[in-house]
Amino acid sequence: MSEQQQFPFQVPTKIVFGPGVLRRAGEFCSRYGRRALVVTGQQSTKTSGSLTLLQSALDQAGVTSDLWDHITPNPTCDLVDGGVRQAKDSAAEFIIGLGGGSALDAAKAIAVLATNEGSAADYLQGTEPSQAGLPCVAIPTTAGSGAEVTNNAVLTDVAKRLKTSIRGENLWPRLALVDPLLTVSMPPELTAATGMDALTQHIEALASLKANPVTDALAIRGAALTFRYLPTAVQQPDALQARTNLALASMTSGVALSNSGLGAAHGLSHPLGALYDLPHGLLCAVLLPYVMEFNLEVAKDKYAQLAPAFNIPIEGRSTEELGQAAHRAVCDLSDRVGIPPCLRELGVAEDDLPWVAENALRGSTLNNPRQAAKEDLLYLLEEAY
Repeated sequence: MSEQQQFPFQVPTKIVFGPGVLRRAGEFCSRYGRRALVVTGQQSTKTSGSLTLLQSALDQAGVTSDLWDHITPNPTCDLVDGGVRQAKDSAAEFIIGLGGGSALDAAKAIAVLATNEGSAADYLQGTEPSQAGLPCVAIPTTAGSGAEVTNNAVLTDVAKRLKTSIRGENLWPRLALVDPLLTVSMPPELTAATGMDALTQHIEALASLKANPVTDALAIRGAALTFRYLPTAVQQPDALQARTNLALASMTSGVALSNSGLGAAHGLSHPLGALYDLPHGLLCAVLLPYVMEFNLEVAKDKYAQLAPAFNIPIEGRSTEELGQAAHRAVCDLSDRVGIPPCLRELGVAEDDLPWVAENALRGSTLNNPRQAAKEDLLYLLEEAY
């Protein structure tokens, strides 16, 4: 680190981590009021029992909870606007997001828009909500997005075919309850995709142009945890040690990316997600190996730092060799956990790739370590196709 380097770093969200903390949700949430709106998806939190467990904990603490259970894997501005109306109609004093990254992002957006003028779409072009939102409690049921500790909410404007973030200081959740027990019910395919999403966030945060020594430390540690424990969680869904370490890795990825930014894998995944309504984590997982290969010539020093995390022997090997070995390790891990090898297998049409490249020039791509014009991104997409 240069003596002159200055960098900001913050984690204003209070984090309570550990198996079983959901049972204490009433204790932690009651300080924010007596009326909550629970924002969640349409099915998984109900079938897994996590929604019932949350509602029971709230009831025992004297907190009344209403439900907005319309969240889809790629939440739209209209869904968020509907949630804002529900929050106001039910006189909610705070918002609880329960679910994967989509539910948590929707909850953060609903919380902040409940106190700010305008619709969700009004804030997708870079305007930050100026007023503090309702308190938001984020409870992840997947291990991948890290959305419980980020200050952005990824939404889709269907009319404009735009997928990007509302972001700003007023989007930080007030509290994150991270209970690894909630992730045990995830099927292997979802475990793999969300875990590789977390790995993508660690690697892109590490290589980002805005990375700093603190985010580097978080990214390397989180990458090590993901690399070690993801195959176990995919093969043995009830392995609590693996689930706990992946939940921790997911959380550290959120802290890292909030302070460092990301890269081209996320930049490309957003227009692809807007066009095809595909799961964000799966897109990132497919794209990561190709983006790493694209970045190798400029990011080999950073990728080489992953060698110990990936159990790669260091002695006698150059930085370039270690960076290449880290890339191969990611490819091998992706294959081991069953991630599709290319975009074609996800149903992406080759004719859409120029549009995707054009619409990936903003957002996360701006922090990619290798500068990428539209032609570069199109080449990368064609390689991944």
